[in-house]
Amino acid sequence: MIKALLFDFDGIILESADIKTTAFRKLFEREYPDKVDEFIKYHIQNAGVSRFVKIKYFFKEILGADVTAEKEKELADSFSKMVLNETINSSFVRGMPEFLIRNYRKSPMFIVTGTPDSEINYIVKKGS
Repeated sequence: MIKALLFDFDGIILESADIKTTAFRKLFEREYPDKVDEFIKYHIQNAGVSRFVKIKYFFKEILGADVTAEKEKELADSFSKMVLNETINSSFVRGMPEFLIRNYRKSPMFIVTGTPDSEINYIVKKGS
């Protein structure tokens, strides 16, 4: 018996999986054009990992430098702004609305995502 259904969000609920990849590329390509591809490879291999972890990884492991709290916040905020509107305007994955309508009373359903709670709540409310 199914007790609950857990869904990732990007690429499962909405066609938004590539939005974060594009945003990370834009975030770093101006200042670090020769390091972007290496970071994007890491990003794709670590789907679901927090943007904060990824930003720290970029600086420490790829650039060999520490990131200040201010720089980390600036980058995370820029990333968030780039991602929010694009995600809100994304289409549902084909068949997902019908699946949710057909099944929402049968089992509890939850979104499990690396997106911060405030952002995923905003996206869901704005998109509905």
